[in-house]
Amino acid sequence: MTIPFVHLADVHLGRLQASGLSGDQVAQRRLDALMTLRRCLQHVQEAQIPLLLIAGDLFEHNTVSKATVLEVRDFLGDLTKTKVFIVAGNHDYAATDSFYRTLRWPDNVHLFLDDWDSVRLDELGVTVHGCGFQEPDVSVPVLRDYVAGSENADMLHVVLLHGEYVSGAASSSVYLPVSQADLETSQADYVALGHYHTPKFLWQVDDKVRAAYSGALEPVWFSEEGPHGYFLGELERGGARVELIPVAARQYRHLRVDITGMDTMEAVTEAAKGLLAEVPGNDLVRLVLCGEREPDFEIDFNRLQELGSDHFAFFVRDETVVSYDLERLAQGYSARAVFVRRLRERLEQATPEEEPLIRQALKIGLDALVGREVRLP
Repeated sequence: MTIPFVHLADVHLGRLQASGLSGDQVAQRRLDALMTLRRCLQHVQEAQIPLLLIAGDLFEHNTVSKATVLEVRDFLGDLTKTKVFIVAGNHDYAATDSFYRTLRWPDNVHLFLDDWDSVRLDELGVTVHGCGFQEPDVSVPVLRDYVAGSENADMLHVVLLHGEYVSGAASSSVYLPVSQADLETSQADYVALGHYHTPKFLWQVDDKVRAAYSGALEPVWFSEEGPHGYFLGELERGGARVELIPVAARQYRHLRVDITGMDTMEAVTEAAKGLLAEVPGNDLVRLVLCGEREPDFEIDFNRLQELGSDHFAFFVRDETVVSYDLERLAQGYSARAVFVRRLRERLEQATPEEEPLIRQALKIGLDALVGREVRLP
């Protein structure tokens, strides 16, 4: 016997604000989150999914409006064939003035707001366990000593939790640390997690998923590329069969244009146009220029910015490096020579993550030393 379920998390109603967006764009992203949630719940209703798991950060405690929460509450109340479980996360923590505590929620909705609690659903043969945030920081690894499957062996056991996955029991976090050992010790058939915004299977046994992050329903930052939505699963003994259902209204996109060897803005814009042609206009795009350019080649950022006029949001970032003759510039005892030598030494020892930053510092420093206009990224 299998139990259909939906697992979603990190809707962040009242937030969805990224640096550089206008007020109107932020308002639209907040509406995106609400409408995407509504589409998900419509699927739950139409398919009569019996179990809905919301793994924290449904809304932003400090910024969401009461009207928005009331609307979502009513959406959930309409799911008369569905048992809904919500755990409080670090952004919608269960403070005394939280809407979780001050509003009346429908009978089919159960809230996990503080210490461990469990609800037995005899009609489904499932027990759902949860533990919520009472404040924005929780450093106690609450799952470490909790064994969900120790009782009611005839039932399937689901743990609903919002927390940060850590590498081992010795690792710490202020966002409720969860380790692999904690997951395994819980003996749960499925652990539905929230907090990480990228969908990820944490623990699999054969072809079954035992623990997973469903990711943010709508992406929030440029670091969250790729499809977003919710997990549709079938719960059974020893795990679940899970698939991502992409429903996000928009995606974040990084487009990298290597301008090495290009000596005109026409060449740069044509290369950028080729990449942009593959990107839907409703997405949020960051065009990143990389590679080497000649010292006398000035990038026309206004011209590039116009390329994104048909996209929901468009930003240009310059990560190019001026092709200075570093061997020659490193000779002698001038301030410029010392600067070049030291940065080159750092480059030789740099990690892949550090290298772009050091190259950027070298470019900015040399531009400043020769009197060129300096553009900070």
